[in-house]
Amino acid sequence: MDSDSSRVSFTTSIYDAPQALTVVRDAASDCTLGAIIGLQEKNVEEGLSQTIVALIPLMRQFVRGEYGIALGGAHAKGVDDAESDIDLYLFARQTLSNDERTLLCERYSSDITGIVCWGDARDDGAFAQAGSDFLYKGRKIECWSREAGYVEGIIDECQRGIVKQDLVTWTVIGFYNHCALSDLRNMVPVDDPTGLLEVGGECLPAQAARGHHCETLERGAILAG
Repeated sequence: MDSDSSRVSFTTSIYDAPQALTVVRDAASDCTLGAIIGLQEKNVEEGLSQTIVALIPLMRQFVRGEYGIALGGAHAKGVDDAESDIDLYLFARQTLSNDERTLLCERYSSDITGIVCWGDARDDGAFAQAGSDFLYKGRKIECWSREAGYVEGIIDECQRGIVKQDLVTWTVIGFYNHCALSDLRNMVPVDDPTGLLEVGGECLPAQAARGHHCETLERGAILAG
């Protein structure tokens, strides 16, 4: 478990007592506080909330230094069904290697199985993209890790009308940078003790929303064909 007691108390205060929201306001940004309230208002099912709480201490150990964790995917968008996996977004500046994250998962809980860790981390922890996917008590978990500056760069590109296509193995048409805006716009921050999920006083979902409706991006997408 993370030895940083301030981080442990931050997460505990969010989920263990509604009256502790005043503590959260002191420990995190208004953006994060609003997201926590938003989770409550969305009536997230109890099993999902318990799973998120159980895995946050593990996810903190995947990275070095400051981090931000958010719920994403179908659950954040409110379109989940019985087959939906749980997408947890982990933003950081540095990450551990694939082997180190695999070992952490193995040691963390016997309820974690089917571990697949991937990514492009260097020896110094620098990275752009990484992932730690596994089953937790039979539920599919996808921990989607991205370097915070990399994500900020995607939003900036989209706001300036730059459309990029990355040829990746998991989609035959390639991945377009502006496709990330939908996920970022709908994600719900759940643990952001240092405000990493904010840039210039604005949270990433709000920035992504502005990029999503950017006329410059629309023109760029048309020109890109």
